[in-house]
Amino acid sequence: HERCTMVFDDAMVKYTRADFQSFDWTDFYGDVKEAIPPNAPMPRGNPVQTTAFVDANHAGNQVTRRSQSGILIYCNSAPIIWYSKAQA
Repeated sequence: HERCTMVFDDAMVKYTRADFQSFDWTDFYGDVKEAIPPNAPMPRGNPVQTTAFVDANHAGNQVTRRSQSGILIYCNSAPIIWYSKAQA
């Protein structure tokens, strides 16, 4: 429609460590660090924050005992991909 406008919320979301549960994965992964190639290009433009939320349940439907899973991906504060599926 010619009078419609798509709005994109470009605000960065502020997360703190208190927002998430803490787990010690050193037994599984060891003391790993992210390797950044020495020839990586310098960042250009504004930073972008990508956040993904994923959830699933096993046999959550009380009647059919079917499972359901879902995913929600944000770019900054705007949802860009969402998907939910119940087991067939």
